[in-house]
Amino acid sequence: MLTFTRVLVCTLLLTVASCSGLKDYASTTDRNLLIRTKTSGSPLTKVEAFLHVYRLKNACETEYLGTVVLDRDEIRTGLLPQQPTYLKFVFKTSSRLGGGSSLIPYGVAVTPHPGAQYVADLSYADSLYNVTVRETAPQGRAGRLIERRALNCPPEQ
Repeated sequence: MLTFTRVLVCTLLLTVASCSGLKDYASTTDRNLLIRTKTSGSPLTKVEAFLHVYRLKNACETEYLGTVVLDRDEIRTGLLPQQPTYLKFVFKTSSRLGGGSSLIPYGVAVTPHPGAQYVADLSYADSLYNVTVRETAPQGRAGRLIERRALNCPPEQ
């Protein structure tokens, strides 16, 4: 009976995990995006960070490509050069005692240039967050700050 219970619990956990709706982002071979993440919660609050990657088809139409779970200090992934892309960084805070959670999104639109590198620095501590995304030119020359941009699309009718 104990074995049956274990199998049932494992099956339930796998079913719940597969229904999250998130898929892993399939990075390009050119790992041109470095994401540095620092989060700190509290004994009562858990903080998680994610990157959702979308292909921008036009100003208000996107195609979800996948998610990168930002569970390490540094993660390198790749963005397709010359492909307009929307990067949506999300901090998720939740109570360790149960109850609700909240999401804090931060989005930027970028069209990666061939040979360029990108660095995203994310931090969340004491309910304060900061996100900066920079493009560095080839050979490490100074680059540019990529400004925050929300997709301000009219609501669907």
